[in-house]
Amino acid sequence: MRASRQHRGYWAFLGHRLSGLVLGLFLPVHFYVLGLALEGAESLDGFLRLADMPAFQWGEWALVVLLSIHLCFGLRLLVDRKST
Repeated sequence: MRASRQHRGYWAFLGHRLSGLVLGLFLPVHFYVLGLALEGAESLDGFLRLADMPAFQWGEWALVVLLSIHLCFGLRLLVDRKST
């Protein structure tokens, strides 16, 4: 069991799984904002003013990085599975 954690595929699996879990936590927030857009322009504008804060902008960059990590590790796992 311990030797398998040294394999590069394990680290790809772990990165893919953790980034997927964090992205999954983001989905309710995304659906909430979509719901605000359906409620009307005023409620969406209020959220967009909040989203202009630097902390939210850092969070958007973190989201893009997580999506990239998830994609790259997922592709790595697919390539590794095809070669075995």
